Amino acid sequence: MEVYMLMGLPGLGKSTLAKKIACAENAVIICMDDIITMVEGRYQWNDSHYPIYKKVEDTLIQSAAEIGRNIVLDRTLVRERDRCDFLRAITMTATDAKSDIEIKKYCFDFGCDTATALRRKALNPRGQEMPVWEKAIADMATQYENAEKHEGFDFIVTVDTRYYRTWAIDFDNTIVSQNYPDIGKENMALTNVMRKLAGYPYQNYFIINTCRSGLRLAEAECYLRSRNIPYDAINENPLFSTGSRKVYADVYVDDRNMSIKDFENVWEKK
Repeated sequence: MEVYMLMGLPGLGKSTLAKKIACAENAVIICMDDIITMVEGRYQWNDSHYPIYKKVEDTLIQSAAEIGRNIVLDRTLVRERDRCDFLRAITMTATDAKSDIEIKKYCFDFGCDTATALRRKALNPRGQEMPVWEKAIADMATQYENAEKHEGFDFIVTVDTRYYRTWAIDFDNTIVSQNYPDIGKENMALTNVMRKLAGYPYQNYFIINTCRSGLRLAEAECYLRSRNIPYDAINENPLFSTGSRKVYADVYVDDRNMSIKDFENVWEKK
């Protein structure tokens, strides 16, 4: 059994990595933000409903630990005592169900970058006024404590999503052969590289950069899932947005790409 604990300020990319780990490790994601949204119908914290949130979270943890499922815990968890409480509860439940179970405990520490957290929340405030986020992030920053091995972790990884290598990859005639509006044959040479890179989930981020929309886009997304082709977003970069329609990436992979040098020589070839 493996436990992946994600910690750090809001807006730094924990949920993005949680999904990547869950897909790669067949894990269950337990996310307080998702629980709040489920209970309230939107992301809106309600103090009087906290016992409900906590009961749902505890039940999910207990159910997953009892059957030895890998767990991704997606929370801020900026305080040492909170992290220790969760690790203790998961360990006790899992060992009560199976005394000889081996549990590996990983911590992914997203740090305390308040500037990045505030910038991303300004772009996606999730229905909250910015003063609410400013206060919450400031309060968490003052409580932030680095994760340490003595808490019970086997591995601690420092994550900075600003340094993800972001790949914007075309779909038609790139991931698959050209057969639009239908879907062509998988380009195994390319997709196998994507799968290998996806084995390093906190280093690589895949964006499907396509002109497809509506039903044709839905068909492409179903195809990607059915073929286990990794991707994190489609036609957007949630980790870095300037408000422009252009998707930001470090590398663009497209059958119609032309290098700067080739373009400089276009006139000479006329």
